[in-house]
Amino acid sequence: MAFFQFIYGTLQRFTFILVCFTQKAPFLEEWFKGLCSSLGETGSQSEAGSSIGDQKKHMISKAIQSLIEVYESRNHQLVAQKFEELSNSIQL
Repeated sequence: MAFFQFIYGTLQRFTFILVCFTQKAPFLEEWFKGLCSSLGETGSQSEAGSSIGDQKKHMISKAIQSLIEVYESRNHQLVAQKFEELSNSIQL
C-alpha cells in the first residue's frame, strides 16, 4: 500500500505542475484513459489480483479527483467536466 501512496503523491505533484499549463489537459486525459483501460485487464485475475485492481482503481480515481479540484479552482469547468466523465467511467 505504501507504494500506491507514493505513486499517488507523485501523481498529485506531477499533475499540479502540469495543470498550471492548461494546454496539457489533453495529454493528461489521454494518459488517464490509458491507465483506466489497463484496469480492464486486471478484471480477469484471481481474488488477490482483484484486490490489487481495486487499489489501482482507487488511486487512479483519487488522482483524477485531484485534477478535477485543481481545474475547478482555476475556473476551467469544461476541462474539469471531461475528467469528471472519466472518473465516472471507473467502476469502484
